[in-house]
Amino acid sequence: MNALPADPMATIGPILAAGLFVGAMSRVPEPARQHLNALGVVGVSTAYLSGGFGAWEIICAFRST
Repeated sequence: MNALPADPMATIGPILAAGLFVGAMSRVPEPARQHLNALGVVGVSTAYLSGGFGAWEIICAFRST
């Protein structure tokens, strides 16, 4: 069984960040929220893959809105 990290902020920090994100996104109206979340997924996945589409990513992101 995994134990909690010794530093409490290693556990509390991500919980607070998730709560702030949910609170902020709940104030955005629905069509804009979908576009922002889609752009967030694109950004996070490109950072995860250590690459990106460069200028094509920006062009495609603004064309879909």
